[in-house]
Amino acid sequence: MVTFRPTGHSAFATGNTCSTPEACPAPSQPDCCTDDCYTKEQALDALMKAENSKKDARENFLFIKSNMKPGETWKQGTEEFLRLLEAESNTNTSAIQMDFRTIGDSIRPGESRNAVTSQFLRMYQLESPASDSAGVRSAFTAVAKSLKNGETREEATEQYARIRKAENRTSDAEENYLLVNQYVSEKEQRPCETSQFIRILERLGNNETTQAQADFKLIH
Repeated sequence: MVTFRPTGHSAFATGNTCSTPEACPAPSQPDCCTDDCYTKEQALDALMKAENSKKDARENFLFIKSNMKPGETWKQGTEEFLRLLEAESNTNTSAIQMDFRTIGDSIRPGESRNAVTSQFLRMYQLESPASDSAGVRSAFTAVAKSLKNGETREEATEQYARIRKAENRTSDAEENYLLVNQYVSEKEQRPCETSQFIRILERLGNNETTQAQADFKLIH
């Protein structure tokens, strides 16, 4: 019998002596737990497990595909989409898709989708659990556009959160934040100006937002 000895880098080369190529043991497979191994199949499977319907899962898959940032992996994109889905429930897929896109559009050089999604969810969690995220998207975008030189997204979001906790409605909180922002030229000013507005609002009550805004303008 002729003994077959695998050479080079064939898929079945093991260093063992085999009677035929088929008799050689299969090479060990890598543990597919890295971003590079996270396949589109795994992404679709994860979405199908999380969604109410397979139709929604397929739509989400295509949406993620068309909205991933350059250099972003399927693992990163899918996991951040699933974070939104878990936080907001799977009953309003279209809103979650808009949230995912808004977050992606807001990512600046040096930021990760994970970090930016965390700030979005921080703002979302200030609302009622059943809240639609449209108001949060609007406020999130306003905060992102307001950042001063050297100011981080986390720092600005913290000041927005203070205003939101003092207010009745998301829309009022956004208006208040934007008003305060008009008097902030450097990032160090934002906490002080925010505190001043909140003091005025608390004295009047959060049903007097318009008057609080007027009084804030008056003292400036």
